[in-house]
Amino acid sequence: MAHHGIKSMTLFLISALVQLGHSADLPHPHEQTRRDVDTLSSGLQRPPQAPFVWNDTAESVKQIGIEFTANAQTTVQNILASVATGNATFDNVILPYMQTDNINTALLYPLSAYAQSDKKDVTEATNEVQANLSAVYVEIYTNEKLFQLVDTVYQANVNDTELSEEQQIVLKNLWGSFSDLTFSPTQRDYIHDLEGRVGDAASKFAENANAPAPVYFTAEELEGVPTELLNTFDKTNATGDNAGKLSFDANAYSVYVAVMTSAVNATTRYTLFLAQSRIAPENEPILEEYVRLQLQIAQFYNYTSYADYALAANIAQNHTRVNAFLEEIRTNIVSHTERDVADIAQTKQNDTTAVSLVGERDIAYQWDGYIYPELEKENLYNVNVDKIKEYFPVNFTIPALLSIYGEIYGLRFDRIEGKDADDLSPTGKGDDLVYDPSLLMFAVWDDDKNPSCASANISDRGFRGYLYLDLFYRPPFKSTDGGFENMFSPGYRKPDGTLHYPSVRVITNFIRSENEALKPSLIKYSDLGVVFHELGHGMHDLLSVTNFTRTHGTFGVPVDFVEFPAQFMENYPRRPEAVKRIARHWSSLSPQAAEAWRKEQSDPNAPLPPATLPDDIAANVVSTSLVRRSLDQMRLVAFSTNDQQVFQATSIDEINSTDYVAIFNDKFRNLTGLEDPSDLGQGDRWGYPALSFTSYVNQYGGSLYTYLWCQSYAEDVFATKFAADPFNSDEGMRYRTQVLQYGGARDPAELLREYLGRDPNLEAFIKFANGQNF
Repeated sequence: MAHHGIKSMTLFLISALVQLGHSADLPHPHEQTRRDVDTLSSGLQRPPQAPFVWNDTAESVKQIGIEFTANAQTTVQNILASVATGNATFDNVILPYMQTDNINTALLYPLSAYAQSDKKDVTEATNEVQANLSAVYVEIYTNEKLFQLVDTVYQANVNDTELSEEQQIVLKNLWGSFSDLTFSPTQRDYIHDLEGRVGDAASKFAENANAPAPVYFTAEELEGVPTELLNTFDKTNATGDNAGKLSFDANAYSVYVAVMTSAVNATTRYTLFLAQSRIAPENEPILEEYVRLQLQIAQFYNYTSYADYALAANIAQNHTRVNAFLEEIRTNIVSHTERDVADIAQTKQNDTTAVSLVGERDIAYQWDGYIYPELEKENLYNVNVDKIKEYFPVNFTIPALLSIYGEIYGLRFDRIEGKDADDLSPTGKGDDLVYDPSLLMFAVWDDDKNPSCASANISDRGFRGYLYLDLFYRPPFKSTDGGFENMFSPGYRKPDGTLHYPSVRVITNFIRSENEALKPSLIKYSDLGVVFHELGHGMHDLLSVTNFTRTHGTFGVPVDFVEFPAQFMENYPRRPEAVKRIARHWSSLSPQAAEAWRKEQSDPNAPLPPATLPDDIAANVVSTSLVRRSLDQMRLVAFSTNDQQVFQATSIDEINSTDYVAIFNDKFRNLTGLEDPSDLGQGDRWGYPALSFTSYVNQYGGSLYTYLWCQSYAEDVFATKFAADPFNSDEGMRYRTQVLQYGGARDPAELLREYLGRDPNLEAFIKFANGQNF
């Protein structure tokens, strides 16, 4: 029997709560039918499904947990009372169970989003409910009578079936959830103990790895760091060595990168690099125990290593294929990586502004790997990052970016705000439709005015769902790190045949302007990729049409397919014509903006910059994406190769004799070619970045190669189908309806083969990694 049992189901639930989310079909205060009117106040079309209402309390969350439990238990009781082994079928056993699974998923998942709100009590109640639901799954998936029915259906369909591919997928998934019943009570206790200890170790490792790591610098030591970032740093009241210094968290990755990219003082960068590399030394025994436990679990299920256990459900399937994949990339990009490192060293040697160097002037160290590529971009392409971001104001760039998605995928994005929000809200209060006033909310529709959309084979044409953009850094509820997409309500088909539509959030952390109406928030060119990427996930989730939540969008596909639709969209900010479409200088947005810009120049008569981005500048901006690209891909090869080395261990003795700190440092230094403190005589345990590398203990442990794997798909599809005409709506609709629309209801690898007309390959990716834009 497949090894995806209770642990896997519980992890699915928890990971989805963390990364994605939901609402419901049951009578519930969050989602009720509104007035029978076809339009909203502004004339916009009224969506057929009310949006989620963010008005939970700690008590209502507890009631959701009770309702979830009652739904699950009642469904199981009804199945057992009405079906005997002799007449068990998909329709009377699997379907009713999965329909309740749909409803419960939609009922529970929106609660994850409260983590970005000011409702701390709701978040705490949600965590408590999550913890309690594990017992519900244990009760269900150790029910022998229910398993007999599920197994009867499975055995009847395992070789010869009239079921659809989606039905086969969910049947196999549900059947595998009962794997505990194939073990003796002693074996069951053993594996549950291991799984519990793995969870405890992962939680403790992540807690330590994510702990704040405050660092202290004088304003002089932070010379070059943008003022807007300096203004977010704490002004310490400390005494002694840190008196009067500025403080920030070295473990806040986006802040770390920003300082490493801009601080001209090399000692500052070196000090910060070491601080970020020396987080959580207490994690060393925890990591060793974690790897031992995972190997024991894998071998319990008859896998040689944890890597093969983790890879079994992926497209890659086994470590042999992953190793060959990583080695093929390494051999094909190593010479270009060496060139990138040499370019960093040369730029550093030519830098006359460098202050307080650490190490040799003509050597590229890891703490040089951020600032000098930025200087290289300026030198090669005459691009000033701060000047260029003035062309990407949030209030222009985001709507323009959505128009690109609309053109490619045949969509219309209707902004829900003001009186329309009041009309649409089940409570009559538009403010209840968002958990923070800064959110942008859209109803997403198929755009039948787009000829390609009108003629496409779209399933259930019409409304597609809700999109929420949570764009701004909002302490303490949002960190400054990166971005993510969260499907908090996956789609599915209800028993009456209609759809429950998905809702997704895209979360970024841009620094908000003090006066959006006068000078809007600005997006750095390098951050545009984040928005394109996360909206790519959003399209996968909004455009998927499936019968079950377990097969919907990002929920339904293997981990080595999840990133592909998002990475595919990252090609657009690498095209000058796309960049020009989303660029407009903020001073041109209003007379007040023009006046504000001139005030910044200290010249009331200063000529305004061109309103649109000139062609030559757009071309240069896009060319900056080529700088350090091979090195960036080799970094991923290093991380992925190290991940496989850790989890391909086949014995406890091998694990006990492995120095995870040293192999992480050595692998990264040797593959990237960037020197580290070991080259300054500090040994191979100069720091311990491995001990804060949380990918070891989340769903990417043993599967970190997936970013490169998905990137290879993304470049193959873009180069083959879109490079000649990136905005081709006909091709966009083929991609949408032949790949994205199925979610995980069909084998995604087969969908991709059918779409390309061949097996995917690495040819386009190697060109991309070695410095070619398509």
